[in-house]
Amino acid sequence: LMDDPADKAANTLVGRFYCLDTGRWDAGVPLLALGTDAGLAKVADLELSEPAAAEQQAAIGDAWYDLGKKVSGSDRVALWARAQHWFEQAVKGLGAVQQTRVKTLMAEIDKTLPLTVSDYDNLTAAQWDKLKGTLIAVEAKVDRSSSGITIKSGEKFRVVPHPGDRGRFLLRVGKDEPQDAGILTGTGVLWVEPVRIITGTGRNRKIEPRTGVIRFKVVPVSDDD
Repeated sequence: LMDDPADKAANTLVGRFYCLDTGRWDAGVPLLALGTDAGLAKVADLELSEPAAAEQQAAIGDAWYDLGKKVSGSDRVALWARAQHWFEQAVKGLGAVQQTRVKTLMAEIDKTLPLTVSDYDNLTAAQWDKLKGTLIAVEAKVDRSSSGITIKSGEKFRVVPHPGDRGRFLLRVGKDEPQDAGILTGTGVLWVEPVRIITGTGRNRKIEPRTGVIRFKVVPVSDDD
């Protein structure tokens, strides 16, 4: 490329390296657009048009998704990760039918991609399933349950509720005050206290029975997290 920036084969080779191997799509997409691979060049051209409309953004996601279906291994992971990038931008602006279709594709992609978490408070069920940690399940009807985990001095853990169980419980480490799910503070036994469901006021005030199982994962936290 230094000798001949227009060399199509070189543009494809270096563009694939930037995009599929290192994730530097900003550097690689312009090169793919000049390359010999017609499929990659077509989608790269779409990206370079910088579309703002949700339908166009979804179309780019579709194109990367379709290319990913034709390959396997790390190439599929990279192409589908790029598809997910565009679907995430598009999905909120789509109509109901298209939104459902795109969400279905996003769920399929979620099962393939390695988990990278930037927002523990909004994990999907599929992402939570892939999260590595100690799984805890306790009966919601019990006022307080031991998680079976004791936190020692110097240890840090994060509690990540199953998406269906967010807000259904508090945590107590040893004899400390209750705390919400997240990075825990304190040392001692980790206790789980289901939140009471209270409806009505005055004479109509009722405490509803709690049912089901509360699920969460306990994930070690490093000093870098």
